[in-house]
Amino acid sequence: MKRSGLLWMILLVASTAMASAQPAAPDQQDHKAVPVFVDWLSGRYDNELQTFWAAQADARGSARYRRLHAIYRPVSIPESGDHALIVEQYWDNDRSEVHRHAVYLVSPADGE
Repeated sequence: MKRSGLLWMILLVASTAMASAQPAAPDQQDHKAVPVFVDWLSGRYDNELQTFWAAQADARGSARYRRLHAIYRPVSIPESGDHALIVEQYWDNDRSEVHRHAVYLVSPADGE
């Protein structure tokens, strides 16, 4: 068998193997990933160390960070889909210094 014929046969076998090993359709994967993403994002976040080290470095202007505390909690909003997060963000570890209250609706992306 010539080299080029052997090469084509290897490519054919490889492409057939790859086609049979394709993952599930992207939309199925996306739907499975949504609850995992909501679970990962849920929690409390704070940039206390970022503000501490900026102060230690005597950062000035835009290099200086303001302390921000964020809480992401999953909630059920049946009218808007299965997955949502309530987000509370406030400044300087003071809940009266509200930066943002929001509801994030999480769903798979439509198309590319």
